[in-house]
Amino acid sequence: MKTAIINNNGIGNGIIIYPIIKKLDLEQFIHIDNLFLKEKNGSLENIVGFFPKQWRRFQYIDKMLNYLDKKGVGKIINVRKEELNYDQNYFYFKDIAKKYFDVFDLYHENIDNLSPIGIQCEKVFENAFGKIDDVNWKWLNCELNKENDILFYVGSSIPKKVLSLDQIIKTHEGIREVAPDSKILICSGNQDYEKKYIEKISKIITNKNTKLYNFSKLQEAEEHVKRSYIILTVDTYISHLAGATNNETYTIFLRTNGLIWRNTTQPLTNIFQSEIPLNCNNMKEDGTCKYFYDGCSNCNGRDLNFERIGHIVGSRIFERYN
Repeated sequence: MKTAIINNNGIGNGIIIYPIIKKLDLEQFIHIDNLFLKEKNGSLENIVGFFPKQWRRFQYIDKMLNYLDKKGVGKIINVRKEELNYDQNYFYFKDIAKKYFDVFDLYHENIDNLSPIGIQCEKVFENAFGKIDDVNWKWLNCELNKENDILFYVGSSIPKKVLSLDQIIKTHEGIREVAPDSKILICSGNQDYEKKYIEKISKIITNKNTKLYNFSKLQEAEEHVKRSYIILTVDTYISHLAGATNNETYTIFLRTNGLIWRNTTQPLTNIFQSEIPLNCNNMKEDGTCKYFYDGCSNCNGRDLNFERIGHIVGSRIFERYN
């Protein structure tokens, strides 16, 4: 019997469950179309196929059930979660699916919904398969010779999640005030707006020890993370990728709840949390905003001191060399 895993299709979502899947050694399972898990297919030999599309809102219940039945699925594991009102279709699907499959999800009463999302996902898999011992969250081996003191990731697949130009400049200035000679890589993804953003930053930040770069492939991002002492990033897949290393990682949360969306091994002292979304009526139970993809002008991190963030991260590099 195969196991079907339903997840969001973002790179970070694939990274979060990757070490759990590796540990379990399932005979066979199918998964939604996820870029990270596709890239890792060589080391996840148990992946035998991907869902033909992402059924995010569970609007094609008959098609889903028929597809899962044809694939020989016995268990369904759902590690995506929305606000209750948004998940009505899922609950309807679940009521029907339970007649034919064993169904497990993040709504189970034994799951602490304010723990890191990786720990929540691990609990879902344990509910389905029993106790999982010694998940290797630090699965990404790092390079001994580092090229960068600080990798500062400012981009995102969602434009509204990127830092403003002013926030980037203040953070960079804060780092330089306490670690003036540190080697900094300011980087982003490869979408057109990210390329233009990096180009704009390059005209303002001209320090010879600061490089700017756009990652064109996931493997590139992985290699640069491995070759950096400290990772400073917005809440995006880079934070979870860095969490798989022994590198010190700091994450800036402008629009999401860092208690939930920090990487699995990240201490609370290493997150910079804007309080604005935490006190907003639009925050969902899963720690994201109802307007997560559209962007909310209110959740812009204006309550965070970005120069101070730079000081904190820069001081860690200063301590390394002094």
